[in-house]
Amino acid sequence: MGWSSTNRILSAAMNEFLKNAAIEWPTARRRHHRPGTELWWLALYPLAWLLLFQFSNDYWFLPAGLRLAVLWQMRRIAWKWMALLEFAAILALSLWRGAFDAPLALLVTTLAPWLAYAAAVAMFGMRGNSVSTLGGSLPRLLACGALAATANAAVLAAVELIEPGPRVHAGAALFAYAMGDLVGVVILAPALLAVYERLRRGQPSWPDLFAHGLVLLPALVVLLVAQLPIPQPLVYALVLGIFPLSWVGFRFGWRPAALALVMLASLVHALEGLLQVWRPQQLQLLVAASGIGALLLGASIDALRAQGKALLLSLEQLGRRSSDLSNVANRVTSVQEQERRRIGGELHDVLGQDITAIATRLRVFARSTDDQGLRAGLDTISELVNESHHHLREIIEHLYPAVLDRFGLQRALGEGPLAQLARDSGMDYRCEVRGDLALLSNEAATSLYRICQEATSNCARHPECNLLHIDLAIEAGPQRHQLVLRIHDDAGPIQLDPEKTGMGLQHIRDRANALGALYQFDPQHGRPRHWLSMPVEVPPAAL
Repeated sequence: MGWSSTNRILSAAMNEFLKNAAIEWPTARRRHHRPGTELWWLALYPLAWLLLFQFSNDYWFLPAGLRLAVLWQMRRIAWKWMALLEFAAILALSLWRGAFDAPLALLVTTLAPWLAYAAAVAMFGMRGNSVSTLGGSLPRLLACGALAATANAAVLAAVELIEPGPRVHAGAALFAYAMGDLVGVVILAPALLAVYERLRRGQPSWPDLFAHGLVLLPALVVLLVAQLPIPQPLVYALVLGIFPLSWVGFRFGWRPAALALVMLASLVHALEGLLQVWRPQQLQLLVAASGIGALLLGASIDALRAQGKALLLSLEQLGRRSSDLSNVANRVTSVQEQERRRIGGELHDVLGQDITAIATRLRVFARSTDDQGLRAGLDTISELVNESHHHLREIIEHLYPAVLDRFGLQRALGEGPLAQLARDSGMDYRCEVRGDLALLSNEAATSLYRICQEATSNCARHPECNLLHIDLAIEAGPQRHQLVLRIHDDAGPIQLDPEKTGMGLQHIRDRANALGALYQFDPQHGRPRHWLSMPVEVPPAAL
């Protein structure tokens, strides 16, 4: 007899297993620990192995789950001590029970289980990773368990064939050994790692780990259904217990699901009627399939929640960066406007006065001469000076609209240079303003004026534009107001170069971004051509 499953040790009940099973699962992770932690693992390992052996049965071999969990977390340098402790415990128990007649069978069945599990973890387990990442690598843990259980079962089945005594069907023996170990791994290994994570990291909290007591729900459902006055209630009890087990994994993650599976297995072990109703291979497949499904579902839910939190964090960071960029753009815009105002003031005070002085002296000189030819030349020069003065005023007005400071945004849009430019270009200019524009900051008012100025200039340069309508409204809301700017024109479709954005349109976008506003440009029709929306903070007293 062998040592991978309780069946191999306790009896020859393997003859009942007549079917083969092949289970394949996908990933898991390990980490290095302090020597003190490993000493605790090593000190408790043989005692826990012997204790779990007593609670194993013909359906699952719990020491297999303990073995995998310890290998998963322990540094490889300490594996040799773990192996020696397990070999000593198995040999002592084997000699005490007299389970083997052949020394070779005793040696093989003592060494094979640990070597199979150690090889599987060495090949497929991830090193250097925190236990907190186990949820993402839980399929690897289960895959290692399935691989080790299968390899170990092959060795024990071979020992079964060569050992003297009653012959057992090779396929039945292989299935029994593999499923016994696999079910033990599914029941115990994830639960041990979840508890270890809580003890080492302090997270999650104990109430969260036990799902505030809801880990008992699957076992309670089985217990309640088993008491119903219906034919064969134990058959339905275990099947119905799978649904709350899956729900615990879906609602709370893989850690509570692992503990709920332990609770459910403990109840199944305690209810001897269940073990009598269900055939061993049926119960093994049911527990393995439902346990793996609930664990993987919980791991997927945990991964989705972690991704959701990471996404929210990324969105918050993007929001802060967007706000920072908007603040920087506002500061740059403010500095630009201040520089425009300074340059416009200097042009007005210096160059404008010089041009005025030149025009005045030309007029005086023209009046002091009787030479008609000279006077005509002076008049021509005077006209050029006046035109230059007019162009200078246009440049100064474009640099900084003084009308905005003098009369405010509403009059600047309705009666200022924009209206004059549109009418000089032969356009039907209309401006409609609704709401309290006093709620806008100076920077916001300036940016909105600049956007309207750029849109008016673009329309004035378009030969087919005969109408320009500016609609600016501040709409009241419960917490804050919303500003909406619509600029309509009748220029029709506008052809844009997808590889090159015009400077005017880019300036409008930059202004909108600096305001933190939503902006849309419609090149197909101008109803509206430009659309902008932004929130307007309102003082509490004004609400």
